[in-house]
Amino acid sequence: MKILNIILFGILIWAVAFIIVSVFIAFKMPTTDFVVKITTTLSVFIATLLLAKSLKLNSQITAVSIGVIWAAIGLALDFIVTTHFTGMSIFNQWNVLLGYLLIIFTPLLTIKRG
Repeated sequence: MKILNIILFGILIWAVAFIIVSVFIAFKMPTTDFVVKITTTLSVFIATLLLAKSLKLNSQITAVSIGVIWAAIGLALDFIVTTHFTGMSIFNQWNVLLGYLLIIFTPLLTIKRG
């Protein structure tokens, strides 16, 4: 498992959420809308699940460690990029916090057993 892939996958997960929210904004849907929040959160879950599955993880510690790395990348990118548009209030939104938790723990669902 290459660290570069792990880092790029973390950036990709963040980009999925950023692009989806941007599309909703382009169509004049407020980011406070419940549909926007659920759609974005579900997309983060699916992207995380698919990318973690591609890594063929075999231990819980590895899965959570990669999840923490991905969440840290997302947090850093949100701080660097997203706060320019939203301010720090992004970190007060339940769906953003849920997204970070999903990123950390979803890789556990992909561990190969046996």
